Amino acid sequence: MKDTNSLHARLQEMNDCFAEADPAGYLQGIAHRGTAGEGIQDTTEVALKYLSLALLSAVDAQAEKIVFAYNGKNKKNGSCQLGGPVETRLPSPPPGVTREIISILRRIAGLEADKAYGRMVCGIREDRLVMDVGVARAGERENLSLTILKV
Repeated sequence: MKDTNSLHARLQEMNDCFAEADPAGYLQGIAHRGTAGEGIQDTTEVALKYLSLALLSAVDAQAEKIVFAYNGKNKKNGSCQLGGPVETRLPSPPPGVTREIISILRRIAGLEADKAYGRMVCGIREDRLVMDVGVARAGERENLSLTILKV
């Protein structure tokens, strides 16, 4: 089992790394190439990268919410959408990545129950995001939402 603190620290490192990048371009590349195309065998690393880029996209778009949906074991099993003044669907994460993103966020926020709520703070350079985290699981389907409270 991965250490929760190291996952949180790793996410913040990626936020710092990609803070000046074009998140949309990187997300499109991850969606197009998949996990193997990223040159990373560890799904957790690809999930952290995608999550970081989704957070940065949300900040750029002034989104109020990020929703990750895992739809079970079908071919296109995950999605990510930004909510706010304008709804934006981000490029779909590669198979297995959405489930790993939800798992990472559950561990960071300490959410174990099928339906749970919590709060999380994530640093981006000298700033931070404060977010409410809500998760719901029913069978193989799982949704996680991050409501951005403060940037």
